[in-house]
Amino acid sequence: MFFYGGIIVKLKKYFNYFLLIILTFLSSANICYNLTHIICNNIRLSWNLNIFYSFIKSITDASLLFGSILLMTIMMLFILKYDKELKLKLKRLRKMPEEDGSFEYGSSRWATKKEIKKNYKAWTINSNLKSGGIPVTCMDGKFYYSDKFDHTLIIGSTGSGKTISCILPLIFNLACAGESMVINDTKGELYSYTAEFLKEKGYQIKIINLRDALASDGWNPLHLPYKYYQNNNKDEAGDMIENFTKSLCKNLSSKDMYWEKSANAVLTALCYALIEDAPNESQVNLYSIYNLLVEHGNKNIDRFNSLDLYFQQKPFGSLSKMSYATGSFAKGETRATLFSVLATVIKMFSDTGIANLTSHTDFELDEIGKQKTAVFLIIPDEKESRHELASLFIDQCYQALVNTAQSMKDGKMPIRINFILDEFANMPPISSISNKITVSRSRNIRFYLVLQDFDQLKETYKDSAGTIKSNCTNWIYLLTSDNETAKEISSRLGKYTISSNRVSTSSRLDELNYNISNDKSLMGRELLMPDELMRFKLGDGLFMATRQYPIKSKFISIYDYGIKIKKTSVPNKQKDNKIDCFNLDDFRKIKIEEQEDNKIELE
Repeated sequence: MFFYGGIIVKLKKYFNYFLLIILTFLSSANICYNLTHIICNNIRLSWNLNIFYSFIKSITDASLLFGSILLMTIMMLFILKYDKELKLKLKRLRKMPEEDGSFEYGSSRWATKKEIKKNYKAWTINSNLKSGGIPVTCMDGKFYYSDKFDHTLIIGSTGSGKTISCILPLIFNLACAGESMVINDTKGELYSYTAEFLKEKGYQIKIINLRDALASDGWNPLHLPYKYYQNNNKDEAGDMIENFTKSLCKNLSSKDMYWEKSANAVLTALCYALIEDAPNESQVNLYSIYNLLVEHGNKNIDRFNSLDLYFQQKPFGSLSKMSYATGSFAKGETRATLFSVLATVIKMFSDTGIANLTSHTDFELDEIGKQKTAVFLIIPDEKESRHELASLFIDQCYQALVNTAQSMKDGKMPIRINFILDEFANMPPISSISNKITVSRSRNIRFYLVLQDFDQLKETYKDSAGTIKSNCTNWIYLLTSDNETAKEISSRLGKYTISSNRVSTSSRLDELNYNISNDKSLMGRELLMPDELMRFKLGDGLFMATRQYPIKSKFISIYDYGIKIKKTSVPNKQKDNKIDCFNLDDFRKIKIEEQEDNKIELE
């Protein structure tokens, strides 16, 4: 009964409006007919009060019909303009409440077309741009984008179209501007869509393929520390080694920091040892460190082992000797456990593919900011142990770029670098990411962080999640299934002021009667409520920027941009790189021979 009662109430309400329109048209027809009759009869008064007669005459005469409709329109506009109560009733038929006009409870609103055209740039496909950026909306057949130095947060759950309508258009746009990119490509899909276009634009393309490591370009995490050390820049070498080893050893034990600190000290010592003693750079790699630890770190645990003897014989002031001393003082089973835990941490570097990938370097990281380059990080979903390497690469890449920028006159890289980090919150935490985002703008470095919801971000980055969000001054929203995320987006959109009236109506079939109270009150209403945000259709979205009104955006598929996409597959040809490993026994023999030669010379 409640359902049918609701239908009857609605039918009555719509019937009232329909009846009002009919009466207005009949009145207009009567007035129009009589005015025409008077004019045509030399202004002789002959007013016909038969409204139905005039109506029949009006609809059978084209000029009278046009005049009646025109007069009815004028009358309706007059009613709508001056009858506030009727306007209020018509508002109730609309989907969204209209603003009251006052700002007492909020003044937020949507950006106008004029404001969008003023604040953002239009993009013509395949045109060369001075600077690139993130798509903002598609409007009047044009694509608008933001090329400002702001970092951007992209929120879109699975199936929201964030890859096809946000990330891919971003990459193509940046390519038209010749900006460098470091792209977290979880499936290799982004490479497949964009590689050919990037090649046509003259890009250097590199792939760190953690899924098929034997087909990957090389990246040795110890290459830059070795390079800095040899150039007598030991502080930078030390910082880079420390960041790398801390990232590998973090969270070894949530209860006791001893394991993390001790393992970090021993691993740091081994890195320094190779840099100091390896006869050539090719032996300075993590595969060598793993072998040193396994072959020489687990023998004679109760007394000295081969590693103890090796570090004991190193000269005073050796960085490796000092690091080893702080982490190897444990005895007995504790010592055995420490070496065993550390071996587990770096075990992935014994894998043939990863050993191959990390034993040499095919490109200098700082070159990314000197010539237009696109680096794709392809990460396997099924091998989570390799995810850490992606975070380590991003961390070291950022360090290298900042170090190079500091040597520039203006403190900036010549070419802007864009870190496009898809599935950002699913990656292992990137070291000091909140600080990186805070200061990177001054180095000509920009971040695009893509995630499914804010709960993911908080789970991965804990207390830093708030700083990350606040430092990303651009937010793009596509869809979420998380209530808290929807609430935060709704809150950021802001409120506008609406009026609320208590309206009572009564009507009969044969007459139109309104009894309307004038009890008007003001209240605030979010531009979009959380439940409305969670019902967005594919292609709908929001663009929110600091100091600007939010944009109700339209994000279209990359295929609708008019770009000719030539898809290609990720290279899978295996590279035959021989892994050169540091041999401690051979090193000792060389040292013994050198000592004997020195004795002979002294004699």
